[in-house]
Amino acid sequence: MYFDSKAYAERIRSLRMNKGLTQAQLAEKIGISASYLAKIENDRQSGSVDLAIDIAEFFDVSLDYLLRGETTSSQNLKKIVRKIINYLSAVEKKL
Repeated sequence: MYFDSKAYAERIRSLRMNKGLTQAQLAEKIGISASYLAKIENDRQSGSVDLAIDIAEFFDVSLDYLLRGETTSSQNLKKIVRKIINYLSAVEKKL
């Protein structure tokens, strides 16, 4: 598998938009300029590995997902556990 910079840029844009953040807001939170983030989201620049780590940590996603679009089994397990916890919480409230 190879690094698809266009897909990487789109994943960052999608994560940002799903959180309801502007480019300026995200850029401030991860310590870069809005214009630099715009270049990344428009696939004109990829940024450093350190920046990818910062972005992955901010959005609570794995580097595998951010860089390659693949979810890890631990991410899937986290999602399942969260669903179970939410379900059990709802059941507990009914008791």
